[in-house]
Parts: sequence; structure tokens; C-alpha cells
Amino acid sequence: MPESYADDLRLGMPAEVNYGQRIYPATVTAISPQVKQNQVTGRVRFGKDVPAGLRQSQRVATRIVIESRDGVLKVERGPFVDASGGRIAYLVEDGMARRKPIKLGATSISAVEIASGLEEGDQIIVSGVDSFENAAVVRLTD
Repeated sequence: MPESYADDLRLGMPAEVNYGQRIYPATVTAISPQVKQNQVTGRVRFGKDVPAGLRQSQRVATRIVIESRDGVLKVERGPFVDASGGRIAYLVEDGMARRKPIKLGATSISAVEIASGLEEGDQIIVSGVDSFENAAVVRLTD
């Protein structure tokens, strides 16, 4: 795991191991205090199911669940987050994109939480919006 996440790790945290087209639940059981090449090593223990054919010390793709939030509005993380510092989104309505203030919550590598400013079902532009030059309204064309 990247060193920047090491302070967030705790023993007993839930993890998900991706092996053979399946996700297996696991728990973090050890975290190394040493940092090697900007990485921290850890160990996980499987719950009930153990993948067939898995060898001891074999490396597999593992996701540690640092935080889980239910019932939040989230969108794909895109360049729009960096372009406005996460304070502006362009809401798509009737062939137009209207600039709208938003507030972001938690962020991950692939998604961002919308804490306020949008509602479920709203469509926004998540790609780069630099060419909009902070216009209040932009007409969208194919």
C-alpha cells in the first residue's frame, strides 16, 4: 500500500481480495512499521471462504476499506474536480450546461461524494471544463 495511506490503516479493518474473478472478504491482521520504496506491507486473513489454489505469500489485488459510507451521492472523479477545486460543476439540462456551485465530501481514486449542490439524477460534466472559461451557461453540441 502507498506510504501516504499508512496512518489510516488499523488492525481489524475490512479488506476485499480480488482473486479468480471473485471478491473474498478479509481482515487486516498485520501492518509493517517499515517503509520500503514508498510502500507499506501488510497481511490480511480471509473470512469463511479461502480461494482455491491460492498459495501462501502469493501477491493478490487487495482493497482495504478505510471508510464506507451508505446513502451518499457520488459521481465519477474527473478533471472537473481539479479545474474548480471541487467548488463548481456544470449541470446538463436541455442541451445546456449551467455552472452550479457544489460542495464535495469524501474523495477516492475513482469517485467523489457530492455533499451539496446536486441531487440524485442530475447529470454533470465530469471531463475537463477549462474550455468553458468559467462561463455561466454553455451550449452543448455534438
